[in-house]
Amino acid sequence: MQVWFPEQKRLDQSKWFLWVRIIGGSVAAITAVLKASKNFNHTSDWVESLALASLFLFWRTRHPGESRWAYLTNARAILTNLSALVVVISALMHSAR
Repeated sequence: MQVWFPEQKRLDQSKWFLWVRIIGGSVAAITAVLKASKNFNHTSDWVESLALASLFLFWRTRHPGESRWAYLTNARAILTNLSALVVVISALMHSAR
């Protein structure tokens, strides 16, 4: 006996996730601009917010059937991965203080 499960949508394809990303990215970008305008020389204060905003706004995941090379050469994927790396490094620097 075969059991057929309904087709499930991926999380990044749902509408509510898109709106959460847009709102969260906008709030992070506004926070980064406000922190940078207050004290531009302390980059550790505002770079994390800017990287988080770009991570939310340019989110790109690998699609099924897409080759790894096609994914890694996509500009949005490069920006997403670099933003995630900057967010992790900034969080580690803040926790080390």
